[in-house]
Amino acid sequence: LINAAGERFAFDYHPMGELAPRDIVARMIRSEMALSGSPSVNLDISHRDRPYLEKRFPAIFKQCLKAGFDLSQGGIPVTPAQHFSCGGIAVDLNSQTSVRGLRAVGEVSSTGLH
Repeated sequence: LINAAGERFAFDYHPMGELAPRDIVARMIRSEMALSGSPSVNLDISHRDRPYLEKRFPAIFKQCLKAGFDLSQGGIPVTPAQHFSCGGIAVDLNSQTSVRGLRAVGEVSSTGLH
């Protein structure tokens, strides 16, 4: 991950750097965007050669090329994004939804516990 100044920053936030847990990575990216006013940071794996990237990430590599980004030549802009959702279905104390006979439990239910 590279900030607007062209510097790696992840190790400033966590000892695992870019491999920190995803919630920490999302917060570090957001912090860097706020500090610089930039709409994104760059994910740069251009230290790896093209044959490696094509073999290791074939679908991602092709999609990035279609979008005009060659991963072997430089970074791509990234921002934090929600990739899961916890608690959205309203339930009563018995996990009953507003649909007769349908119950929702666990992370899909909105109980106030998660």
